[in-house]
Parts: sequence; C-alpha cells; structure tokens
Amino acid sequence: MKLAFARRPLFLWLVAVPNFVSLVYFGFIASPVYTSRTSLIVLNPTPGASSLSSLLSGGSGDGSSQGAYLLKEFIGSWDEVSALDRRLHLARHYAEGDIVSRYGGLLGGFARDDVALWRYVRKRIIVKVDLKSGIAAIEARGYRPDFAQALAQALLADSSAHLNRMNARQERDLIGHAEQRKAHLEQVVREDEAALATERRRTNAYDPKDQYLSNLSLVNDLKARNAEYRSQFDAIVRATPNSPEAKNIATAMAALDDKIAEAQAHSRELSRASARWDTLVAKRDTDVKLLQQASGAAQDAQQRAAQNQYYLNIISAPSAPKTPERPHRLYWICGILLGTLLLWGLLR
Repeated sequence: MKLAFARRPLFLWLVAVPNFVSLVYFGFIASPVYTSRTSLIVLNPTPGASSLSSLLSGGSGDGSSQGAYLLKEFIGSWDEVSALDRRLHLARHYAEGDIVSRYGGLLGGFARDDVALWRYVRKRIIVKVDLKSGIAAIEARGYRPDFAQALAQALLADSSAHLNRMNARQERDLIGHAEQRKAHLEQVVREDEAALATERRRTNAYDPKDQYLSNLSLVNDLKARNAEYRSQFDAIVRATPNSPEAKNIATAMAALDDKIAEAQAHSRELSRASARWDTLVAKRDTDVKLLQQASGAAQDAQQRAAQNQYYLNIISAPSAPKTPERPHRLYWICGILLGTLLLWGLLR
C-alpha cells in the first residue's frame, strides 16, 4: 500500500497534470495561426563563373542562391521588422493571441519591448532557401488570414524595393566614381589643349620645338657658310691684300655675323619655349593615356554593375489561407501524452 501510494503522486504530476493542461490549452485556449505562403527566385542575368564549391554542392551557380540569402537576411533584419510594425502594427496584431503564444505572453517572459517584438516576429516570418534551385519560400504567420496575406504581400514589396535600392547604390558606387574620374580627366585634357594653344599664340609657332630645331639648323648653316667665307677671305688677303673682292667677302661675313647673332638670340628664346612646350606635351600625352584608362574602367564598371544586378521574380503570389495550420492541436496532445507515459514508465 505504501508503494502504491508513492506511485500515485508520480503518475499525477508526470502524466495526469501535463495532459490535462495540454487538453485544456490546445483544446480550448490556443489561438489558431494562419500561414500565407509565397515563393520567389532572385536572378542574376549575367552571372560570373560558377564556383567550384557551388558545383560540388549541387548549387545552381547562377547567383540565385546568393540573392535569396541576401533577401532572407533583409527580411529578418531590424529595419524591416520596424518598417512592417509601423505599417501593419505588428505589436498590436500579435498581442491578440492567447496568453501563452502571443507577443508579450508567457513564452516571451511577458516582455513587450522592441527587442522582444523583433525576436517574436522573426519566429513568425520563415524564409527557406533551396540551395540547388535558389528558390526562396516565405511563410508569414498571423492570427487572422487577411493579416497573414497582407504581411506576405508587404514582404514581397519591401524585398523588391530593397533589391532595387541595392542595385541603384551598387551602380552609383561602381559607375559613378568611374564616370566622375573620366569627366575630370576630360576636363584636364581640355585644359592641356588650351595651354598648348596659348603657347602657340605666344610663340607664334604651331610647334615651338620644331621651330627651335629648324632655327638651330639655320645657325649651323650660317656658321658653316661664315667659316667658308672666312677661309676665302684669309686666302684673298694673303694673296692680294687690297683686293675689292676681300672687301665684299668681309661685308658678307659681317652680315652673316649679324644673322648668326640674331638667330642665336632667337634660338635661346625658342629653347626656353621648346622646354615649356615639351613639358606641356608630355603632360597632355600622360593625361590622354589616363583618360583612355578611365574610359576603359568606366566600361568595365558598367559591365560589373550589370553582372551584379539582382532581379526578383515571383513564382507564386501570397496565398489567402482559409484554414489555420497551427498549433497542430492533435499532434501536441498525442505527443505530450506519449512523452509523459514514457517518462513515467522510466521513473516508476
């Protein structure tokens, strides 16, 4: 009798009480939960080469899985939950459930702050990604069917807008910087051409360097001719000191000396102009090469931006549930009964 009496409280607390509580809760108290389902795929029309890891794991390798996981992280983010709460009043809706499962209920420690809401909503929005196909399945759960469908529709709209913002920001970052550098170098090249034009007007020569080389050649020719005249003059003076021809040659030599002096003075000026010209031309050529590189970089940036674009395609629209799927009343009642009986059988 004493042993039987000891077993009765054990059966009472391990089997009878838990099963009575489960029958009362799941039979009369637990709020019905409706689930709206939708599926989508995030495509990248011009992906890069498939990675070896994705091929070995059976992944599609077209970037859809990566895009789906990006979407999954966004849907569960703090910003998205906060935005949904402002539009759909998540806290007010999820507080409509029973005392155990609702927001601010027993399972959440009766917490009703923003962190508790974020954690609660993350458990009511389920995103599953198929690694092989890249298809993302979204389940939005609510205590009313219209709310569950509205939540799923809001998730789709926000996801599409988020991808568009990502694409625009990426395009702005990649292409914008490249185009800005290209425009800057185009302005620099125009300034270089303007500086060359100014130098041409100042020196009154299309190419001061060529004119300097031409003037230098003229000086050499004049000096050679002058040396020739001097040789003739010396020969004539030695032969006939008072020859009139010697005077003519002396006059020619004096004229050549004046021309040589004038050409040498002009050559010194052209030398300085040629140095400035070479500097301007070298700068212009360098900037032109930089501009060509910037133009190529801008084209590459456009290609990379196009390759990294993500597009959301809806496979199935959010469903309008008519029957609640949770809380799986019979499953929980039978499971608790089986579990408590097994535990009691082990402990008795």
